[in-house]
Amino acid sequence: MNSTSNSQLKKRIIIAMVTFFSVTAARAADIATTLHLNPDLSREANPLVSVLGFDAGQLVVANSIAVLVFGICPLLIYVVFGPARFDGQVDSIPQYISIQLFRSKLSRSQFLRGVFLGCPLPKNWLQTTRMIGFAYSWTLVFGSLQATFAWWATHHWGMEWYRQYRGIINFHNYPVIELISLVPVFYILCYLFFRHEFNGYVLRSSKAEESPSSSSDASGSGCACSPFRENTSNHEY
Repeated sequence: MNSTSNSQLKKRIIIAMVTFFSVTAARAADIATTLHLNPDLSREANPLVSVLGFDAGQLVVANSIAVLVFGICPLLIYVVFGPARFDGQVDSIPQYISIQLFRSKLSRSQFLRGVFLGCPLPKNWLQTTRMIGFAYSWTLVFGSLQATFAWWATHHWGMEWYRQYRGIINFHNYPVIELISLVPVFYILCYLFFRHEFNGYVLRSSKAEESPSSSSDASGSGCACSPFRENTSNHEY
């Protein structure tokens, strides 16, 4: 592993640690607020409580398992594996996302369908899992802080306008307006994830072009490689 790969790995470790501690703090704040303002969970709208009848202990365990499976495990994959390597050149973030997730350059319409409708589905599930590890974790932080604020706003601070806002859309008496707001947050975080990785790709590409040895290696091997070949090693491009 070269110095560039080591540097990128260190950055991912730092990002993952900050993310982990943020998720832990946000979930702890949400659960602690719930138990403080509603110790018997009689006003808890979470389906695990209102439908399945979970008590406080079961709710904490279920939340911990969900964070572990959907947040921490993908976050570890984000750390261990770097972006997929490929041959060829990309000039924009959408092109970079297309290659990382779909292993080819998609047309604009194909790209939008794939990203927003899941058609086509991603072909590189390793990179998809890395993206989820980052974006889901920070979406969870946002959602947890939003839920914490909602408890204090509606049950302690008496903010009637916020109570009315939460009541705009309900599903079986569960206010889902806040859940809907998580969708754009998730997409924004996915974009920030790929923008960060694309900027790293641009930086590494420019350094490679400035290096005489890299240039000679590229000229000697470029014709033998097909465009956008996936490299299964853990090293970044």
